[in-house]
Amino acid sequence: MVKGGKVLFWVILAAALGFCIGLAGRFGMKLRDAKTAVIRVGNARTEVDYDLLAALNYMADHLEQAGYRVLGTAYNGEMYPEKFNQAGVNVFVRGFLPLYDVRMNDKAQNWFYLHRAGDFYEEEMRGYGLYLFSQREIYDEVRTELPAKLFESGAVWHKRLKPQYENDVLYIYEDDSNNFAGLLKQNLKAETYGAVQFAEMTSEEREAAFARARVVVYKMMPDGEDADFDKYYVPFAVYDIMSYGRPLVTNRRAGLERDYAGKVWLYDDSMESFISALQAAFGIADGQREQLAAEAREKLLHMAAAR
Repeated sequence: MVKGGKVLFWVILAAALGFCIGLAGRFGMKLRDAKTAVIRVGNARTEVDYDLLAALNYMADHLEQAGYRVLGTAYNGEMYPEKFNQAGVNVFVRGFLPLYDVRMNDKAQNWFYLHRAGDFYEEEMRGYGLYLFSQREIYDEVRTELPAKLFESGAVWHKRLKPQYENDVLYIYEDDSNNFAGLLKQNLKAETYGAVQFAEMTSEEREAAFARARVVVYKMMPDGEDADFDKYYVPFAVYDIMSYGRPLVTNRRAGLERDYAGKVWLYDDSMESFISALQAAFGIADGQREQLAAEAREKLLHMAAAR
């Protein structure tokens, strides 16, 4: 398995196997044909969590803004439906599992997106025309040797939701080894979901859950899971929540502190810090909390538009 700094010995070989003219607009590369694209995900749909789902939606949005008509997204087990055969661009997405079932079309452009991972096998990454990375450190190591782009986390534009309070907290977690869910249910009216469970809901169901809660808590993987490869990485799911204009409590990350200090509530990976952040969020009036969330949303969308 290749990890972080050990990648350069083989990426030079990978670069020689193919190149592409690239993606227009936000990826900053000239487009060969503004036609059609399809996203092919190495995970089964039932294995996709909220963060990966938000990243896929953001990817489709980027492609459309670059001039492509996105035909859809296919998942492991049904990655090659006939209706997608004529796509001009195939974006192969490597999520949390190795991606080997790759059937490249030599008459199309074939791109590879490595989502939130630092460990991977060299066989997974051979022969693509463009490489996209969510983790900055991996991108920095390969960008001089490969046609690579950093796919920074962000959010698709969503209409700001009007709150209809029924719950104190909506809790969505990637990892709950310290049982924040139990704490919340014991002390507050809380609705809780694992990140995969939340992704399985329809967009209408997710929006309704957001609107019901005074505060949305998104708990990331423990510190170090992402920071080893990008200390600024913020899950796409976090920005997706913010784009709805919902008050947010989440893990402390440098990118959030840098851009949204005072507009979201951040905690370190401890029970004490989590309780303190939650108390601060509930320590102000509903209207003030909603206003801070609205300001965070406006800044997020302004930053996205400026990219």
